[in-house]
Amino acid sequence: MKKISDRLKQARINAGYKSARDFAQKHGIKERTYRSHETGEYQASIETLIEYSKILNVSPTWLILGNADYAGKNFGAENTK
Repeated sequence: MKKISDRLKQARINAGYKSARDFAQKHGIKERTYRSHETGEYQASIETLIEYSKILNVSPTWLILGNADYAGKNFGAENTK
C-alpha cells in the first residue's frame, strides 16, 4: 500500500472496526476528522498518526512510511469493537 490513508484503513479493519464511524466514536475522535484522514482528503499530523498507530496496534513507521514490518503486531487484541 502506497498511501497512508490506505494503511490507516487497513489497520482499522484488521483491528476489528467495521467502519470509520465505529472507530472514531469508540476513541472520542470527530468522525469527520478521522474519515478525512482515512480517505486521504486531509493528511493527519505525525502526532495524530502516532496516536492512531498506538490505538490500532501497528508500527508508526509502517503507518507513516509503509516500509516497516508490522506482522509481529497482534492486530485487534485489545481494541476490537
